[in-house]
Amino acid sequence: YKYDVGSGQAKIKIFAGKAQERVLTEAPNIYFSLKGSKITGAQFEFQSQKWLARLGYSELKCNNNFPSIDHLIDTLRSPLFTQFGSNAEMLANNLSFKGKKIHYLSAGIVYDDGPLQAQLMLSRLRSETLSFNSNIAGFFTVAYRVKAWTPYLTFAKTRPAESKNIITGLPLGVHAGIDQVETGVQGFLKATRNEQSSQSIGFRYSLNQTSDLKLQIDRIHNQERLIVRAVQPDWNGKATIISASYNFIFN
Repeated sequence: YKYDVGSGQAKIKIFAGKAQERVLTEAPNIYFSLKGSKITGAQFEFQSQKWLARLGYSELKCNNNFPSIDHLIDTLRSPLFTQFGSNAEMLANNLSFKGKKIHYLSAGIVYDDGPLQAQLMLSRLRSETLSFNSNIAGFFTVAYRVKAWTPYLTFAKTRPAESKNIITGLPLGVHAGIDQVETGVQGFLKATRNEQSSQSIGFRYSLNQTSDLKLQIDRIHNQERLIVRAVQPDWNGKATIISASYNFIFN
């Protein structure tokens, strides 16, 4: 729904549906299926001549479990663990994705006036499953056009919203099998954490109204490896990425 507000325009969008995608996991040829997961959300936007502001909320209710956590959940519900009380069953339920919701709140503002453009985007993800850590993320970009050239700088960061020290409540030191499961759970939780900061500098050259060339250099510092794959054991989490792209749109 769109309507005019003074010299600007406001938009409200409400959406609902089901996901069909599948997400690649760290293991080759193993995917996390989102098929049948319910999606709902709403978005509010206001745009004037120089400003664009947007606030959005969406919710994903997972229909399936993460494949590499199934065996840990089954083990936690086995007779070996049930004899030690309800902690193992509670942990199994907390690790499950099926039936759990992931809430995503985002806000952004853009200023565009003559040669200057600036963007600030923030987000808060809240997860109901222990297997996918809640996080906070944001970035700031400033660009300045000089004829066909637009140099720009970007600062970005994402970090977990909760403590890194997850206490499972399992009785350690009682049985070797329990200690192995504790190691497996902690390893999985660490692999699904996302923490990274980056600084970028780039140059965009406009070829015409519908296409441009872009060169960008990113300096990243990765502390938790959710979005990085095939990591060498001795990698310190720091890297420089150089990318070049040709961007175009169809009329």
